Amino acid sequence: MLIINITCPKCRGRLRLLHVTRNGVEVYQCVACGKKWYKCPYCDYLAASTQSLGGHVKTHRYEFVAELLKRMGLDPGVVDEARRADLAPSEVLFLVAVREIVSRLERIESMLDSGCRENREKDTKNTRTGSVKEVAAEEPAGSEELSGLPEFVKDNPWVEVLSRR
Repeated sequence: MLIINITCPKCRGRLRLLHVTRNGVEVYQCVACGKKWYKCPYCDYLAASTQSLGGHVKTHRYEFVAELLKRMGLDPGVVDEARRADLAPSEVLFLVAVREIVSRLERIESMLDSGCRENREKDTKNTRTGSVKEVAAEEPAGSEELSGLPEFVKDNPWVEVLSRR
């Protein structure tokens, strides 16, 4: 029996730990009056019922989001910014997701820009050295090949592409 130094809000008696729930909520019982108390996982608040504890835990929603962001390896500093802007926790997660997407897109864009620059430099070097190959234009499929096909097929540009294969 583990008796701790938390006192019962009702009679000021000592509390003993009964068990910990799957959600991490510690359940205590007063040694003097026998009343059960539920301790908040974020602070020292004791609630008389799980329902009142659930209402109290909502006040810690930003701490929950910050903990979630830490686990994901993202910056939890956004939570303070969101609290000042009076954003809901779901909006905070959305904001973080959008920022992450934007940063990834910026990285991709910079990689593409550097690749395009390299290709342009290669092209300019090739034109200076005269190593550009001329490609002969292919003639479109003749009308004699299309003579046995229906009219709606003759106007289709894919017929020409497929006839080259």
